[in-house]
Amino acid sequence: MDTEHQADASPPAESPTEAGWHADPFGRFERRWWDGSRWSEKVADGRDKGLDPPGIDTTPASFEVQEPTPAAPITDATLPIAAPSPWGQITMALGAVVMVSLVVLLALFAVGVLR
Repeated sequence: MDTEHQADASPPAESPTEAGWHADPFGRFERRWWDGSRWSEKVADGRDKGLDPPGIDTTPASFEVQEPTPAAPITDATLPIAAPSPWGQITMALGAVVMVSLVVLLALFAVGVLR
């Protein structure tokens, strides 16, 4: 039997000395292959075997829960809303009159009334 595929569920010591399957020190799988000098990408869960890079640490470096702080009040929420300027409405109406006049002139030219 291939020594690489022998199941050894015993957890490794600080540094495993013998190559073989040991408990995954990264905690992502049941076992990980120790090649005698380093952890390999070979992993196993039950009879399923696969590859997983050993250098990825999935635990956060630090996680601190901070106390919630209330949001600052919105200062401009109590200010009165200013009335819109009448110049905007006048400009819009004047632009509409000019556009309608141009459309009428173009239509008259197209029909042949104005030449």
